[in-house]
Amino acid sequence: MLALSANLQYNVEGIFEQMIHFQDEHLVNDFKEFLVRFLEEIKHIDTSLTNIKNLDRNDLHTLYVDFKQLSSVFDKLHQSYYDKRYMDDEELKSLLKSTEKQLHKLANISHKYYTKHLPIEKAPDYLKSGLVQYSQEVLNKKLS
Repeated sequence: MLALSANLQYNVEGIFEQMIHFQDEHLVNDFKEFLVRFLEEIKHIDTSLTNIKNLDRNDLHTLYVDFKQLSSVFDKLHQSYYDKRYMDDEELKSLLKSTEKQLHKLANISHKYYTKHLPIEKAPDYLKSGLVQYSQEVLNKKLS
């Protein structure tokens, strides 16, 4: 999936930059079609993640990193879309927003199960006492 996300990032950013630079309606339509297909694939992945609990920690971590990278790509695209106000295209905006939402959801699910297996570490006493002391100092300053 990591190779997929790097390749996808390159392709998606390249298409988007060409759309903005050349203002080509065909590229815009191709990009919309790509987003529709990609969104369908993401939704299929979402429904097939029912067995995510059975994955080992390495697979969960890889899954999380891949979804996070893809989320980052689409976040950048969406921000670029807003920065350029490219053609005020509501359909494109909606597709980008839906894609982002689904990718964030998948990243959050994989992160949840990855961190669920991590051991819980207790904070050292010196850190707790320092935090309590700092909180008391701040509270005293606010009340003075």
